[in-house]
Amino acid sequence: MNQKTYFLRLIIIFSLFLAMFGLLVLNLWDQQVRTGEAHRDKISHQSIRKIRHPAGRGRIYSSDGTIVAGNRPSSSLVFHLAEMRQPGARKNTIKYILECAERAARRTGRTNRLTEEIINRHLNKKPAIPIIVLESLDMKEITSLKEMLPRIEGGEIITEPQRYYPDGKDFAHLVGYMGREDRSKAEDKDEYFYYDPDMKGQQGLEKRFDTTFDLGDLKLKGLRGTPGKSLVRVDYLGYVFDVISAPVASERGNDIVLTVDHRAQSIATELMEGKKGSFILLDARTGAVLALVSSPCFDPSIFIPEISPGEYARLRNDKDKPFVNRALTGTYMPGSVLKPLIGLAALKNGTSPDDIVNCEGAVRIGNSSIKCWIWKYGVHGEQTLPEAIKNSCNAYFITVGRKTGLDKILATLEAAGLGKKTGIPLPEQTGFLPSRKLKMELYNESWTEFDTALLSIGQGMILVTPIQAAVYAAALANGGKVLEPYVVKELRNKDRTLYRRGPSVVKSLLADDPNLLVIVKKGMFLAANDPKGTARKAKNNKITLFGKTGTAEVGKGVDRHNNTWYIGFGQKGENLYAFSVLVEEGLSGGSTCAPVVSEFFEKWIE
Repeated sequence: MNQKTYFLRLIIIFSLFLAMFGLLVLNLWDQQVRTGEAHRDKISHQSIRKIRHPAGRGRIYSSDGTIVAGNRPSSSLVFHLAEMRQPGARKNTIKYILECAERAARRTGRTNRLTEEIINRHLNKKPAIPIIVLESLDMKEITSLKEMLPRIEGGEIITEPQRYYPDGKDFAHLVGYMGREDRSKAEDKDEYFYYDPDMKGQQGLEKRFDTTFDLGDLKLKGLRGTPGKSLVRVDYLGYVFDVISAPVASERGNDIVLTVDHRAQSIATELMEGKKGSFILLDARTGAVLALVSSPCFDPSIFIPEISPGEYARLRNDKDKPFVNRALTGTYMPGSVLKPLIGLAALKNGTSPDDIVNCEGAVRIGNSSIKCWIWKYGVHGEQTLPEAIKNSCNAYFITVGRKTGLDKILATLEAAGLGKKTGIPLPEQTGFLPSRKLKMELYNESWTEFDTALLSIGQGMILVTPIQAAVYAAALANGGKVLEPYVVKELRNKDRTLYRRGPSVVKSLLADDPNLLVIVKKGMFLAANDPKGTARKAKNNKITLFGKTGTAEVGKGVDRHNNTWYIGFGQKGENLYAFSVLVEEGLSGGSTCAPVVSEFFEKWIE
C-alpha cells in the first residue's frame, strides 16, 4: 500500500467518526434543548400523585335536637411508610414495620392486626397513604404510645372524626349502620391515584341519604361530604418525598333532622325489649313518624370502625333476625285489626249502623263453619257495628262482609293503602291483597264465600305491614285522609336549612261521608274504654284512646303461634296520635299489645 492510499483511508475513517460524533451531538441537543422541557415535564408528572382524603359525615338529629348519629374525635396510630424504609430488599422494610406494630400492640395490650400480606398490599396500592396500625385509642393508650414514638421514625398518632351512635340500638332500624366503601364501586375512583375511602351507609337512613338527599324532584348533597385532596411527588417506588401544594380541605356532609321524638323512641324501645315485633307512633294529622321500633334490635356501634366477620355472621344467622325491620318489611296476617275497615266497607255499601246480627258462637257456610272467639265461653248475642267492634265479634263481620262482597271490600282496603307501599323513604314491603284471579293463579281454585268470610275477619289471603296498619289507623282518626308517612323533617348545612317538610301528601280518602267514620270510631272507643272491651287494658290516665286488637293464628304444627296486634289512635288536647303495635308469638292483642300502649302513654305524656 502506497502512502497516498494510506492517507486517503485515514481521511475516510476520520470523516465517518466525525459524522457519527456530529449525529450524537445533534441528538443530545434535540433531547436536552429542543424537547428537553417536554421530557422534564413528563417525568415530573409521572411522579405526581393525587390523593383523596375522606370527608366528615353529616349528623342525624331527633326532632328535639338530640344527636342520634354523630361524629366524634377518634385517635389512631399510623405509620408513614416512606419514613420507615430499610436498606436492601422490600422484605427488610416489611419486617421492620411488623416489628414496630408488634411493639405498639404489646404496649397497649392489643392484638396486632397487621400482617406481611396487608403491608405488602398497602405498599403496592397506596404507599403514599399512612397505614393504620391501631384504631380507637383511649387516653391511657395514647399516653403509653407517645413514650415509644420517638424511637419509631414514621410513627404518628392522628385524630379523625369517627361515626358514633349515642343511643345504641334505640334508633338502629331507622338510622342504620356504616361500612367501609368498596373503592371499585366508587364514582370518583378514576380521579385519584391513591384513594382513601369513605365510610358508606349500609342500611336505614345512613344508606338512603348516603350521597344524595333525593326526594322526587329534589336532589341535594346527602350525609356524605365532599372529599379533600392533595398533590404529592413520589419516587420510583411510590414513596412520598415532596408535597407539591397545600391540601384542599374536605367539606362535611349535610345534617338531617328527623320527625322522631327522642323520648318516644327510647320508651318504645324499652317496652319492646325481649319481644319480637314492632311499635309505630304517628302524628295522625300530618303523617310524621314520632317513633318507629323493630325488635329485636342491634347496636350499630359494632360496625365502627369495622365489625368482625364472626360477629356479623352471628347476627345474620340469629333466628330472631335482628337485622330485619319488622315495622316496614315484616308482613303479617292482620286478624281482627282489619275489622274497622270491613265495617266501613259495609257502611259504604248499604249496611246500616243499626242493623243487628245475632252471634250464636259460629257462622255456618256450606258444609263448614267459622267460630267466633267467644264460642268457648258462650255467645255475643245481638250486635250492632259499634258493639261488634268493641267485642271483636267474628259472626257480625262475616255476615256483613259476605253481604258487601269481595270487590267492594277490596275497594275500601285499597283506599286505606293496603297492598301497596306507604311512601316512607326507607325499604318497605307492599303486603298482599287477594283477588279472584290471584287465587286461580296460585291454587287453581275459584274464589268462594268461605274466602270472603275469612277475609272479613282479617284471615286467609291477606298480609299487611305494621306501617300500613299505622297509616290506616291515622286515617280513621283524622277524618279519612290516608297520609304518606315521613321521617325526615329538615336538611341542613352549617349555614342554613336547605329543605323543610311541608304538608303531608294525601294519598286517598277512606270515605266520602265522614259520618261513617264516626260510627267506626265509636266502636273503637268502646273497645278501649268499656270495662268489657277487648282493648280495655290499654286504658290509661294520660290520653283518651280508640283502638282495635287482633290475634292471628299462623304456622303449622309445633311452629303454630299467635301474632298479636293493637292499632288505634289517641287524642290529647289538639294532639292526635295513631299507633300500631305488633308482637309475634304473643297471647292475644288485648293481653300482649294493649298494655304496651297503656304503659307507653303513661311514660311519654307528661
